[in-house]
Amino acid sequence: MSFNQKTILITGGLGFIGSHLTRSLLKEKLARLIIIDDLSNADTNNLKEFGHSSNFHFIEHDIANPLPILEFKVDYVFNLAALVSVPDSFTKPLRTHQVNETGFINVLEFCKTHKVKKLVYASSCAVYGESDNLPLQEAELVTPTSPYGLTKLNNERYARFFNQAYGLNSIGLRFFNVFGPGQKASSAYAGVISIFMDRAIKNLPITIYGDGEQVRDFVFVQDIVDALVASANSDTEIDVFNVGTGIQTSVNELFREIAQVTDYKQKPIYAPTRMGDVLISLADPSKLDKQISYKPGTTLTNGIEALYKSISS
Repeated sequence: MSFNQKTILITGGLGFIGSHLTRSLLKEKLARLIIIDDLSNADTNNLKEFGHSSNFHFIEHDIANPLPILEFKVDYVFNLAALVSVPDSFTKPLRTHQVNETGFINVLEFCKTHKVKKLVYASSCAVYGESDNLPLQEAELVTPTSPYGLTKLNNERYARFFNQAYGLNSIGLRFFNVFGPGQKASSAYAGVISIFMDRAIKNLPITIYGDGEQVRDFVFVQDIVDALVASANSDTEIDVFNVGTGIQTSVNELFREIAQVTDYKQKPIYAPTRMGDVLISLADPSKLDKQISYKPGTTLTNGIEALYKSISS
């Protein structure tokens, strides 16, 4: 890692993925670590934890508004702030656009003004929509089926424009289904694993939308953090990469895995498919491995056990 005495800014640094990245970077000898977060989906306990570090700086701010101009150089920016709920993007398309797209342009403008060395930002597998060409490669035709996916695709296009027009280097990471400790089941943005785990531990009914044969590529949150850091340190100037395992798991298989870990005995309840849900989402992670020299390595079983341990302890 080459962040020694560098200044790093993270938007959404108190959220699920952001807090893991913040915790990891605070172990480095940074000049400053600046977190911008509007606290709408943050765990304030993280703020208390991180606040003890002398190089930690927090700014409460909604990125839908222009970012504040800082008086010192910023070397790297990680953009993780977003509204990430696909269902909510259908009912709140304007707010999704304001945060995810206008917010991203505000981040790009900040990076341009501060002459940031590199921006690494969260894109999403939602840019692909439905596809018969599996596993999904970055060159695949992108046809998002939700407002959320559309905002992420437009972010990638804006990033490429800012590279061509202003020389801003950036890498977009198309996260597949991220899970791990700290992902709250009560959040509007909770993933299926955290929801299933929470309800299994409480011995509550678990609902599966559709027939449960829809396929997902589940990637552990620490692998996401490692991919973010590796991308920032890479020589790649402008590109997008999948971050997934390349291993497919159906929702029914996931249910059985969690039921086994938690000793859950109830059968799932099946409900109609939700708008915007795709049938199959499976990454080809080979491009990230080849160009960035990183490949997620945490198995689904080990990740679920780590999540269960974090909740139970």
